[in-house]
Amino acid sequence: MTAPLRIAFLLSGSGTTLENLFRHIDMGIVKGSVVVVLSDRANVHGLDRARARGIPTAVVERKAWADVASFSGAVEAAIRPHAPDLVVMGGFLSLWRVPSDWKGRVLNVHPSLIPAFCGKGFYGDRLHRAVLESGVKVTGCTIHFVDDEYDHGPIVAQAAVVVEDADTPETLAHRVQDAERRIFPACIRLFQEGRLAIEGRHVRVLPGPDRASATGARAEPSTSGPVRESAAIAAAGPRLRMPAPKTAATGKPVPRSSGTPALDEARARVRALAHEALRVDRPTDWFERLYQEAGNDAGKVPWADLVPNPALVAWAERPHALHRMKTAVVVGCGLGHDAEFLARRGLDVTAFDVSATAIDWAKRLHPGSPVHYETQDLFALPASFRERFDLVVEIYTLQALPQKPRVAAAAAIRSLLAPDGTLFVFTRLRDDGPGSAPLFEIESGPPWPLGRHELGRFVDGLFPDAPLLEAPEPTDPTLVRAHATWRRPR
Repeated sequence: MTAPLRIAFLLSGSGTTLENLFRHIDMGIVKGSVVVVLSDRANVHGLDRARARGIPTAVVERKAWADVASFSGAVEAAIRPHAPDLVVMGGFLSLWRVPSDWKGRVLNVHPSLIPAFCGKGFYGDRLHRAVLESGVKVTGCTIHFVDDEYDHGPIVAQAAVVVEDADTPETLAHRVQDAERRIFPACIRLFQEGRLAIEGRHVRVLPGPDRASATGARAEPSTSGPVRESAAIAAAGPRLRMPAPKTAATGKPVPRSSGTPALDEARARVRALAHEALRVDRPTDWFERLYQEAGNDAGKVPWADLVPNPALVAWAERPHALHRMKTAVVVGCGLGHDAEFLARRGLDVTAFDVSATAIDWAKRLHPGSPVHYETQDLFALPASFRERFDLVVEIYTLQALPQKPRVAAAAAIRSLLAPDGTLFVFTRLRDDGPGSAPLFEIESGPPWPLGRHELGRFVDGLFPDAPLLEAPEPTDPTLVRAHATWRRPR
């Protein structure tokens, strides 16, 4: 078991990042405690947050010290007696020279994509105003190890946030902070698990020790609450994306465990059913069996979050995203929550699934719904579906299919698009370029992530409508999901 982490927290202001860390500690996502909070400014709200929890506080004002060296020594003297395992800087505005024995043990969050908009003076509204004035289309946040320069140390992770035309410094800051709240605790947890390896300017994420489970592979995680930003996560240099751990004997992927026994059991059953169907070359038969076995228990369907997909919600709620759209179709609709969301947005929605049990279940869940629920096979769609829909939503369907039938499935999904129609895709991604690891279908998945080149072939002939944005799974930033939209030409 990972030992509880002793964290010293450095701040200069209101302490929203500190409060977010408290929440993750309270939920058990970060295992440990904040043992001291230090500010370089007196009378800031972040100190009040710490005192309210009975946490020791210290104030070392930068202006009271003649130079960086003496200030750095005072900061060290204030926090070293608390024996922290990790020092976290969340909105700490002063340059602090890290003691040599703490190198690689100090993490900072910066509200831009380093090396852009960073260094002395780039903080708060002035940073976001500079972003807007520059005309860039993407900003975000960076988690990095601290060295002796402002915003310079090896980068652990970055989250990208799209800059909207109507943004103000305040609205942009809000979405960047949402991204910070998501990835910073994940990086702290990776540090706690000993999974961050610094190699020069690069940070490599190591596979989790003994995280393989005999019960089954990780399927799609549950999410809670709408995602308000679009995010991409990558490491400095090589991306923060690691293949699944592999056994020494076979070199083949080892299933990952979620750490939740009931969910692991459900995912193990998915894999068993899918592999049985794969062996007899009937790759879609297992969906109906799974829904039948679930017996109206959504907990036995790993992807049944019972809420609409957060990325779909965030995209659809952008100004003009659904402008002039009248019809929509949800491919592999499951229990219908994405379809119901789009119907509430005023679209005439068709939702289909190969599982008749899933469709019956969705109808019972949403009595009186205007959605047209249908049992349909993606490989034998009616001619009336062809080029009919202004919006086509594909979430996790292709990655639930092995590679052999995916070309035909992708073509069927594209065929649903009306001229000038929009395709929304949400999926897990993997590298499939030269030198990438092969996909072992029997030993891994589902899901079987789409390769980046494979996704490019899927959308060939369509125009990008919104950029491909990648995000880590909430509990494991080494696993990447992505979403984007493409438009069919008239």
